Parts: sequence; C-alpha cells; structure tokens
Amino acid sequence: MWQGYWDFGHHILKTVVPRRVGEPFNATELEIGFGGGRLLGPASRFFGKVIGVDIHDNFNEVRAILEAQGIANAELAKGDGRSLPVPDQSIDFVYSFIVLQHLPLLSTLNAYFADVKRVLKPGKAACLYVGHLPFNWRGIKYLDLETRRVETSRDNTLLLRPTQTRRMLKDAGLR
Repeated sequence: MWQGYWDFGHHILKTVVPRRVGEPFNATELEIGFGGGRLLGPASRFFGKVIGVDIHDNFNEVRAILEAQGIANAELAKGDGRSLPVPDQSIDFVYSFIVLQHLPLLSTLNAYFADVKRVLKPGKAACLYVGHLPFNWRGIKYLDLETRRVETSRDNTLLLRPTQTRRMLKDAGLR
C-alpha cells in the first residue's frame, strides 16, 4: 500500500498539477489503467472524486481493497482499451502511471491521447507517465516493497522515444 503513496506523490503530483487543477478536494481525477487500485487509494485522499478505468475483470476485488481502506469516493469503469468511458470535458486531472507503454499498438496510444484531450476540462492537466526504456527489460527482477517478494518485470510492447511521444501528444492537442 505505501508504495502506491510514494509513486503517487513522487511521480504523479508534479509541480504543474496544483497550478492547473486548482483545489483538488473539489476536483475529479481519472486514472487510466488502475490495475489493483494501488494509486486510486492515494488519489482518493487528495481529490473529491476519483475514477479508475481499466480493461480487466477484477473490479470486485479492487472495490473490496478500496473499501477496506475506507475509500468511498472512487468509481471504477470498464474500458475498451482505446477510449475513456466518461463525458466530454468532465475531468480536472488525468493520470496514468507505467501503463501506456504496454498498449498493443501506437494507434491505441494515439486514441488514448485524443480521448484524454476530449475528457479534460479546458486548461486542466494530465500526467501520462510513459516508460522510455532503451533496452528490453525482460527478466529483470525487482523487489515488491509491500510483499517483500522478488518479482519479474513485464515487457514493454511499445518502444517509445521521448521525441516521438511529445510529437504524438502535440498531434492530439496536448502539451
């Protein structure tokens, strides 16, 4: 659980977020690829409403985890893997952390970028963390700080360079 708080505070709440989002307790945020919900917990402590979108079918398990933490301001939404099931200009802050590099195609990433632009309120912010790895990291081990188990990392399916990603964001109307 604490690793989620560290990652949310260190990687997601960037300097631009307070300036762009304003008062977070009155704001709605959306996470693309919430997985097991480890970042939704920390996000729920900052934002008035949090929405997690993912393609998996483990929503009951994630809801139980969030409820066990006393989190009542989180909604989970089933995504189709290309778009965000929320109304236009309804979100104050969008984030995704180490998810987008696992998408199957660049066209899928472009679709997500376009949908982020669609759902954000004018002038609001997104933090889309995309791994830019110069090598195949198959088989590299890491220590899960919560369970203390050694795990094997997952491969990236998209090899993205920062310049390419910036160009894709610009083409979607994001900066």
